[in-house]
Amino acid sequence: GKKRNTTRYPLLTADPLAANIQPGGTPCERILSPPMPDARVAVVTGANTGIGLETAKALCAEGFEVVLACRSEDKAAQAMDVIKQANPAAKVTFIPLDTASLASAKAFATAFVGRHCRIDALVLNAGTGYVKKEQRTTADGNEAILQINFLSHFLLTQCLLPLLQKTADARVVCLTSVAHREALTADWEELNSKTVEASYASSKLAMALFAFELVNRTGLLAAAVNPGAVASDIWRYMDGRRGVYAAVHGWVQRSLMLTPEQGSATSVYAATAPLPKGECVYASPYAEWPLFPHASDYVCPFNGPTLRRADEKAYDRAAQQRLWEWSIGKCEQWLP
Repeated sequence: GKKRNTTRYPLLTADPLAANIQPGGTPCERILSPPMPDARVAVVTGANTGIGLETAKALCAEGFEVVLACRSEDKAAQAMDVIKQANPAAKVTFIPLDTASLASAKAFATAFVGRHCRIDALVLNAGTGYVKKEQRTTADGNEAILQINFLSHFLLTQCLLPLLQKTADARVVCLTSVAHREALTADWEELNSKTVEASYASSKLAMALFAFELVNRTGLLAAAVNPGAVASDIWRYMDGRRGVYAAVHGWVQRSLMLTPEQGSATSVYAATAPLPKGECVYASPYAEWPLFPHASDYVCPFNGPTLRRADEKAYDRAAQQRLWEWSIGKCEQWLP
């Protein structure tokens, strides 16, 4: 079909992987409107749909200039339409990011630093719950779900660390999931031999471990947040399913799951509320039932952002350190 006219929005239309990006270089100059120097700046990965879109919309309403970090320019333009319809004064831009590619994470950071002198909130939201069997290994040689959900976010954070440390009260928001409670392995090299469900759980445990270790190593403000069971695009792989399983899952989505707006509540809270220094918090959208603390982090009535205790595996200092060092090794060629 006819290509959308997206020029009314500030888009980074150059492909940062194809261009030789230098700080302040031409790809950044092609963005059509100048940044707002006094505005707080937030980056939301996977911001074109679902929880990420609702997070971006809410942060724009809070006065942030929001950078949408997602793969598709067309989908980013559609997301900006939605945000602008809700808030015509919203300051929103786009820089491409594909978390299936470490090169893309590095290129995003280079483009961002060439344009912005601060970053107040880095919301690591992008993720997937499913990849096809033939796509289980990325071009970087990593298990795909772990890289999409965690490893590229680790690299992105490392590349933006100097800017985060320069910005007062900057924070990193790591989207985990109740699935982190079900992770059975912390051997990240074994995930290709596991089911996609097991890989997803391990990737979300990795996000929680990373959030805690980030505070330990850098002193930055950080939060691990569970958005809850949300009826979002993460379930799109179910669209091809048929029969009783699909019917039951459809009923669960309609009847029991949170809306994307409700699912964004913990992310928005962590991006905007005062957070304790020297301590990573875990937020859930569900109230804790004292008799069933584990079970009450699944599908319960929406309670708004609620500070809870993560699964005990997330507090394992040795596991936090091992994951950090393993990730450094995996990202070494792309690190600053």
